[in-house]
Amino acid sequence: MHTKAHIKLGVKKDGLASAVEMRQYADAGVCASTQEFMLGVGTNALPILCKTNNKRFDADVVVTNHVPSGSFRGYGYLESTFLLYCAINEACEQLNIDPVDYLEKNALKLGDTYHNAMAGPHFYVQNKSADWSHLVRETARAFGWKDRFRGWGVPTWVSPDGKKVRGVGVGAAGHSDTGGKPSNANVTLTGLGAVYINSVMAEFGAGTREIQQKVVAEALDMPLEAIRLTPADTGAAVPDFGSTGSRSTYCGGIAAKMACDDLLHKLYALAEEKAGIPADDCAFSNGVVFQKSNPEKPFPCSPARAASMEAFKASILVWSAIWMMRSDILA
Repeated sequence: MHTKAHIKLGVKKDGLASAVEMRQYADAGVCASTQEFMLGVGTNALPILCKTNNKRFDADVVVTNHVPSGSFRGYGYLESTFLLYCAINEACEQLNIDPVDYLEKNALKLGDTYHNAMAGPHFYVQNKSADWSHLVRETARAFGWKDRFRGWGVPTWVSPDGKKVRGVGVGAAGHSDTGGKPSNANVTLTGLGAVYINSVMAEFGAGTREIQQKVVAEALDMPLEAIRLTPADTGAAVPDFGSTGSRSTYCGGIAAKMACDDLLHKLYALAEEKAGIPADDCAFSNGVVFQKSNPEKPFPCSPARAASMEAFKASILVWSAIWMMRSDILA
């Protein structure tokens, strides 16, 4: 998608952005298809690169007599981010600010709250997917930026005759679904010791739903065969934007991981209330809670699980038998 933009950017002397306004135009070619949605996704270049609440974005799609353009993977991020970063570089050069210093201060961090124009009706959301500031810092460290960048307009090498000069530059890229709609997942630990994932993410033949099972199995330290998925039915599953835009694994997976974290938090609080184990001394593995400082005394999460542990000494796998019967019923 060919785009142009008029950008106004305010940056303080300490490198923090104070305001940004972006007016973007997209050349659709002879027919418009997905360009308006791509521009909508592109609005999230602003909170990723400018740490200020003073933002304004507007855009138009223009039909011309050029070759048609449209979406291909990055879907709006690349165009809007590149245009905005050109303005950021110009501002850094005028203020003599190291661009890495600007990005470390302004790039979206893990846990930051930002305005997501695509996430209505709850527009203010928390970034729980990627730490862009960390990406900048680690890229600069690996490249040796502090040693190799000598300032704007200062070459790193000049030929003996002064006719040739060299400079340095480094780039890093990532993709995070800040522009998409929210995702949700429910993770339930049953009385029989099984785990159910309720998610709308659908299977396309590439193992999307199996990945969610593996995420939950690892987060709860449970065997994979104990993890079950409910049907990907929008009428029964939790609300979700769905499997589109290559978001099933990282959006659905992150939501499932967060649900597991919440489950363990509630489980440990219950263990502290009922068994007197400090929540910060609790751990969970294979369907039982145990005290990290006394791992020899596990606490089953259900009566059925407790019965199986007692029967285990007599080599009678009650819980396994129950699970096998349950599997037959589900099948």
